[in-house]
Amino acid sequence: MNLCKMPAILFLLSLSATNVVAQAPHSTPANTIDCTAFKKQQNGWFVEALTTFNFDGMNMRLSNQLIQPHSGIEMNGVDLYDAIERKCGGNRS
Repeated sequence: MNLCKMPAILFLLSLSATNVVAQAPHSTPANTIDCTAFKKQQNGWFVEALTTFNFDGMNMRLSNQLIQPHSGIEMNGVDLYDAIERKCGGNRS
């Protein structure tokens, strides 16, 4: 192989690897979310009664609150809405 082409090939390979990493989905952090506390609505997940759970090492207490996509509650790159959706997605009320 022509050694002059090696830097270009290595550069392209590094771009490809970076793209794969950038597109990798975040895994859901460890959590103790109680799906029975959340009700799916058109615009998000609603918690009516007080619920306490652990979301990636952080204790959270929610009551009378709507959790919408990109609500600003995020742990290790995972939005709380997405975590609830992944864990409780089949829990439709």
